[in-house]
Amino acid sequence: VALLGFAAQDKQDDIVQLKDNSILVGKLTKVDDAGIKIELKGGGGTVERAWADLTPYCVYRIKSARIDAKDAKAHWDLAEYCAANGLYSNATTEYDKAAELDKTMADKIAKRKTEIRNEEARTRCEDAKKLIADRKYEEAAKALHYVIEKFVDTNYAAEAKKEVAKVAEEIKKENEAKLKELEAKAKAKEDAKTKKA
Repeated sequence: VALLGFAAQDKQDDIVQLKDNSILVGKLTKVDDAGIKIELKGGGGTVERAWADLTPYCVYRIKSARIDAKDAKAHWDLAEYCAANGLYSNATTEYDKAAELDKTMADKIAKRKTEIRNEEARTRCEDAKKLIADRKYEEAAKALHYVIEKFVDTNYAAEAKKEVAKVAEEIKKENEAKLKELEAKAKAKEDAKTKKA
């Protein structure tokens, strides 16, 4: 949605999103180990930013566009960056590219993909638990059901099932409390009518 405002931008423009949610538009003039340099569109000058200032997906997008497509180690390193920054599907893509280029990495990559799959499931469970703590039960239930459906091969699917049961119990308690509150209000209203009569 945020990028809709850039519909009028040239297709050749580079768009860099920073962690503070600001966006830089222009031409990347330097990409190195330290970060990027971008010449801002419209004569806005040149800005340098460290990789740590950019959103992880933006870093991935920039690096993946410039990676040596035939370098298995480069794909491995980019996959590791993605895994460390919660970009699990991008990590899987890069691991697959590395395995395709270097068959000797297949076992190592298979093990690593299993690890990041478990990490993604764990992260999603933890996020759901935070939603439960914030009493956002409907959102938590959706997140937990996603883990149950998509990560059935992990230990976190069983954990998610237990959490769903807890969420159902909490929703039931909330509904019972609301019902009692409504019944008490209705009774108070009825008592007030009886006293007037």
